[in-house]
Formats: sequence, structure tokens, C-alpha cells
Amino acid sequence: MEASILEKRRTPNYFKKFRDLVVRNRSINTRNFVDRLAEVYGDRPVFFLDSELSYSFFSGSEISYRTLSQFTNRIGNALLQLGVKNGDRVGLVTYNRVELAFAEFACMKIGAIPVPLNFMLKANEINYQMENSGAKVLITDNDVFRNNIKDTSRVPVIETWIMVTEQEKPDGFYSLKEITENVSDNLDPAPLSSQDDVVIIFYTSGTTGVPRGAMLTDRNMMYTVRKYCLLLGIPPTNRKQLALLVMPVAHTGGHQNLLILLSMAIPMYFVSRFDPADILAMIEKYRVTFFAGIPAMFKMLLKADIEKYDLTSIQVWGGGADAFPADLVRRFRELSKRKKWGIPIKPVFAHGYGMAETAGHVCISPPWGPKCAGWVTPGIHYRIVDQEGRLVKRGETGELELKGPNIMKGYWNDPDKTEETFREGWFRTGDIMKTGKWRVLEFVDREKDVIKCGGYSIFPTELEQHLSEHPKIERAVVVGVPHPIKGEMPVAFIKLKEGEQATEEEIQVWADEEIAPYKRPRRCIFVNSIPLTFSLKPLRRALREDAISLIGTDWDSA
Repeated sequence: MEASILEKRRTPNYFKKFRDLVVRNRSINTRNFVDRLAEVYGDRPVFFLDSELSYSFFSGSEISYRTLSQFTNRIGNALLQLGVKNGDRVGLVTYNRVELAFAEFACMKIGAIPVPLNFMLKANEINYQMENSGAKVLITDNDVFRNNIKDTSRVPVIETWIMVTEQEKPDGFYSLKEITENVSDNLDPAPLSSQDDVVIIFYTSGTTGVPRGAMLTDRNMMYTVRKYCLLLGIPPTNRKQLALLVMPVAHTGGHQNLLILLSMAIPMYFVSRFDPADILAMIEKYRVTFFAGIPAMFKMLLKADIEKYDLTSIQVWGGGADAFPADLVRRFRELSKRKKWGIPIKPVFAHGYGMAETAGHVCISPPWGPKCAGWVTPGIHYRIVDQEGRLVKRGETGELELKGPNIMKGYWNDPDKTEETFREGWFRTGDIMKTGKWRVLEFVDREKDVIKCGGYSIFPTELEQHLSEHPKIERAVVVGVPHPIKGEMPVAFIKLKEGEQATEEEIQVWADEEIAPYKRPRRCIFVNSIPLTFSLKPLRRALREDAISLIGTDWDSA
């Protein structure tokens, strides 16, 4: 495999690629895009795996576009034999395994609707999302079942259980390995009745309420794929690219990375578990050119003796899901700079803004603006409005609303929430933004996270960035706690840097000098760790409950 990663650089016939990806671009859809890419790229590697697969029809750790198509077809045929029909929902909950991607593409090809789930969910949470989506089939793996589900009776809505495992399957399960053995690796894609057909459901993280299933259509999903196929179908295929795919493909950020890299024919080293030291070693060993993650991942890499590794192969750092501090961006660009003709060259650091409801990124940031959301991508319309839906002036804050081919159809089985989320055809993101120089959108905060204190609006993200500038603070998360007079008060959960000590009074004295009085945190709670969501964002709802429990009505010091 190592020789493949470092040396194999297969390129397709240029004219065939141009014909299939550019001339026939509009005919690419969720049912046939795996076939189309396999026809163009053939035996070009698409995945290198950190652990080998062993199936009767394939074994090894290098997956080509042709093999990807064969896996997709076999799983699709197996699901059809099990009675899965067009429109049926199929749950997918495994650790970050390449089979999850195969199964998702297979569902789309036969017209079923995949429902990827966070592998950290517990049985009752999985049951809720399966019941809400109406899924009767669930594909899982041994680790998720043993650690999270434990017994099929805890998810009673599921009638057909399929396990991805190298071990003996439990009673009542089909083995993915066994059901794909004696089926054909040829499969015609199911007909697509409309670009507005729902083709996948992503459940929101549920950090501020119950998770809701964002219904994404063929039009939504193919917006990104067609765009990159069109752009990359024109120039020759790059022979020297390699990406690390570390974000879970069941998460919208990792999922969009997967689709973009597939479309761009950039081979991916598929990482099943994120270990900072292993990631840095892979970048050095395989001369990785592209890495995308979230801020928490980058911070973990910094703690893994990063200076010991050669990162000069990186051409693009990328990411999303949370705000990137300016010093973090500068640090990684500096660590991976290289010289060409004696001139220091720093890699690009691109990150975006998006969510499940927008089928991925809406904005791409400029190199100099790590704190901003970025420029809205072509084809997507936006506006920034006040609470009554009136346009605000440039530079003023308001809610970002979007309209375009990437916006979800609505929330599955929740017409009331769908109606509430759209205003005159515009999708309400719930994010507070403003327009800066060169029409770059600047992220301010989540509308639902804004703290209303004595008539003032306090934006937790802004306050967290201020607190993170304290030399002893590694991370701060701010939440609003009810107050009998002011409405809410900001409370900061603080994780200190390793080996540092500080008192609440010390932090408050510093805050008095650095932060406006109306928005400084009224209380500081020191913690050893910050609870995080599947996408490694702070779990604000749990922190707010903790703050209320700890503080109660004792606001004498506020």
C-alpha cells in the first residue's frame, strides 16, 4: 500500500473525462454519479485504508473508483434482496468506516434514503431518530452495537439488522460480508423522478433541542458534485495529490469533504480513528497535500510534538464546523511553509461555513480572514435581516438568510418547524452575521446562543475569543444563565492550559481591563474538560444546565 500511496499516479483519458464530466455534466445525479466517476477514473485509487478489507470479491487496502462502484452495486443488490424499496429509509451507524460510504451510495443508487447517524449516540437516541425517520433497516458495526446499543430490543423500530464485522455476527443479524457474496456487481440505477426527490436525511446535532432530520434532495447534493466535476473536468488530472479524510463521513462536514475529493479525483487516505501523533506521521510519511479538520483537531495536533514532523508537503489546510482563531491559522501556515526557488511559500488555509440544512459549505473564507464566514459561493443568494425580516445596513448585525440550489427541502416529519425555518422562501440560518470589507460575511454568533443581559446583546463566540487571549486559558465556553433582574448573565466555563493555575478573581481582574463591563463574564467555572458534540463543538445546553445547577440564584457577586 505504501508504494501505491507514494508512487501510483494514474490519470484518465483526458477527452473521455471532458466528455463525461463537462459535456454531460447536467446528467450526473445521485443515482449514477458513482458509475460516472468509475467510467472516467477506472483503476485510479480513490481510498487508501488504515486497515485492510476482506471480502470474497475483494481484499486489500487500496480502493479504486472501479472497486467503489462494485462495492456500491453489491450492497445495493443485497438490500434489494432484503426487501428494501424505493423511498425506504435505511439507518447507517458505524464508526468511521469506508463501508458506511459504500452503503450510503448503494442506498441512493436503488432509490432508498440513507440516514447517517452519529456513532456516539446511545440506544434511546438511535431509536428516536430511526422512529422519527420511519427506518426499518439499520446497518451498524460490532463496536457501536456492543458499546452503545447492546441489545436489539432497545431499538424496537428496526426490523432488519445488518452488521459490518470481521467477527461472528450476533443472532438476528445479517452479515454485510455474507449478503454481498452471492450477488451481482452490476446494478442499474433506479430512475429519478425529479431533482427534488429526497435522497438523504441528516439529523441536526440537537445541542439546543431535539434532533431534526434535514431532507436533502438530489438537487442539493449534486450542487457540489456537479460544480467540482465541471471545474476539474477541464484541466488535466493532478498526479501528485493525496488527502487525509479524518472527519466522520456521517457528519455533514466530513461528508462534503468526501464528495468534493471524489469529484476532484484526489485520492484519500481514510482514517477510521483520529490520533494526533498518527495523523502527523501520516502527513510526513505519505507527503499528504490536503488536510481538513475542525479547530479542536488542529489544537490536538499542536499538542502532539508537531515540530518533530515535516509538514511541508501540505498545500491546503482546510476546515469548518467552528470558528478558527487567527493564531491557530497562522501557526499551521508557518509550520508547513516550504521554499521554492529560495522563496518561502505558505500553504493556503481555507475554511468554510455551512450546516446540515445547506448540504455543506455556503461560504469560503479568504486567506486573511480566519474569523469570518467568507464569501458566499456562486449560485447561492443571501441577505442579512433584522427580527422583522427587514434588510439591515452594511456593517450592522442581523440574521443570515439563504436561498439557492443547496438549501434543504425541509425537516422530515416536522412541517411546523419547516414552516418556522423558512421566511418568504428564504432559509433562516439562525446565525448572526454582518457584511464586512469586500462583501465578506463576518460571523458574530448563533441567534439562539445570544445572551440578553439588561437590554444588551452579548455574543458568546466573541467573548470566548476574548477570554482565549488570556495566557493561562486554553479554552473558554460562555453560556447565559437566568437572572431575576437582568434576564440573563454570562457565565464562562474555563479550561486552563496544562500546568497552569488561576483563581476566578484573577480572571475577573484581567477581564475588567480587557472586556467591556456589560459583557464580561459574571462568574467563571473551572473545568478539566469541555463536553463536546459529535462535531466537537461545545455542548452548550449541558453546560448551561450545569451552570444553573452550580450557581442557582446566588448572584450576589455579579
